[in-house]
Order: sequence, then structure tokens, then C-alpha cells
Amino acid sequence: MIFILFGWFSQRMRIAHLIVVILTGLSWFIFIQSKGFGYCILTDWHWKILRNLGKTNLPETYIQYLYNLLTGLTIQKITSQFITTFCWIYALIFSSGMIFKQYRYECTVKITK
Repeated sequence: MIFILFGWFSQRMRIAHLIVVILTGLSWFIFIQSKGFGYCILTDWHWKILRNLGKTNLPETYIQYLYNLLTGLTIQKITSQFITTFCWIYALIFSSGMIFKQYRYECTVKITK
């Protein structure tokens, strides 16, 4: 999640970041029929690990889990989905924008040389 939110900061990681963001968004739509919107393979894997460690009563989404873990409070599933979608869109826009800006800069430098 931290990489999706802030991976675009690193110039070296921008292409990898954009790929991860796009694959994450695609997975939400690929699994929509079988698992529902917003399904994440990594969350599913994390839930399996937590269950093996004896954790029970896990919430429906990872954001709900993190919010509860950090604050001790609970949030509704729809709120967590809104937060997740908003953050994903933010990451997609910034990642795309920074790659476009970097590409434009590199093209300008090549033209001026």
C-alpha cells in the first residue's frame, strides 16, 4: 500500500509503480464476478496468514483492518472502499503525470542538444 501511494516519488521506480497501480486496478475488475469489486490477492494472502496466526473476526477489507489496528475504531466497508478507490486514483494520476513530465523533460533535453 505504501508503494502504491508513494512509489511515484522515486524517479527510478516510476515505471514499476505505474505497472503495479494498473495491475491492482485490473485485478479489482478481473475478480469482480467471483470475489466482488476491490478484491486484492495480497489481502487474501494476508488474511490467510493472520488466520494461521489465530486471528479471528477479520473485517471485510484491508483498510478496515488497518484503520482498526491504528485507531481502535471501526469504519464501514463502503467508507474503506471509497478511501481505497480515492487513493488508487490519486496514485494513478500522480504516477502517470510524473512519467509524462519526465518523458517531456527528456524529449526537451534531447531536442536542445
